[in-house]
Amino acid sequence: MKVGQDAILHCDTASSPETSCSTVEWFYNQDLSESLTVLENGNIPKSLPRAASLSLNTNCSLVITNVTAEDVGHYTCRQRTHSNQDICPYLSVLTISRSPDDADPRRDSEVALKCSMLRHTGLGPCQRSSIRWVDEPGTNALVAPTGDTPASLLMNTMW
Repeated sequence: MKVGQDAILHCDTASSPETSCSTVEWFYNQDLSESLTVLENGNIPKSLPRAASLSLNTNCSLVITNVTAEDVGHYTCRQRTHSNQDICPYLSVLTISRSPDDADPRRDSEVALKCSMLRHTGLGPCQRSSIRWVDEPGTNALVAPTGDTPASLLMNTMW
């Protein structure tokens, strides 16, 4: 998921036609220390930090609009009538930044890109080969990973 996109976290336990979202609970845990109730009795508490960006769709999946780093974490969907069937999705956020900040591949001969994956603390760091840079067909860029991790890239533009 990229910052600014919308995320849908599915709750498969609530997919039957007789299920009402009032019997579904959603919980959020950002860092192993505290769990917040995101949905209870069909309502999202207005006191939540990003309550305005949260909603439910018709099958009780949690919709997060305009995802930010604050949304990264471990979510739990529980249907109160089936508490032993929790659905537990993780939301991770991918950010790509360029250096310098005002770099423009149409103007500059080199642009350094950095990719960061924000993940729940319990997942640990990304594996070395889990992030890859890929050229789109038709681009005139030579790409080569730089630094200790494939998350850094120096792109030479050829126009």
